[in-house]
Amino acid sequence: MKPYNARIIVQTPGVAVPLSEQPVNVVSVTVAAFPGNATAVYIGGPSVRARAGEQNGLPVNGGTRPDMWTWANVNLADIWIDACTANEGVSLLAWL
Repeated sequence: MKPYNARIIVQTPGVAVPLSEQPVNVVSVTVAAFPGNATAVYIGGPSVRARAGEQNGLPVNGGTRPDMWTWANVNLADIWIDACTANEGVSLLAWL
C-alpha cells in the first residue's frame, strides 16, 4: 500500500466538490476538517449541502481536535464536501 494525501477546499459555498476529480479507488481513507474552519463542513454524495436549512450528510468540525471519518474500499470521486464558508475544507489520508 502507498499513502496518498490531499487537501480539498470549497471555493463557493453551496457548490459541492468531490475528494477527487478522477476516479481513485482506495483501500481506506480518513477525512478530517481543517483546524481553522469557522463552520462545519459536510461530507456525502454529490447532493451534500452545508447551508442552514439544507444540511445533509455527515458534519465534520475543525478546531484543535478536528472531527474525522474513515471509510474502507471506496472511490474518492464518490465522496463530496460542501461548506458554509468559502475556502474551508478537509484534509485526507488514503491508502492506495
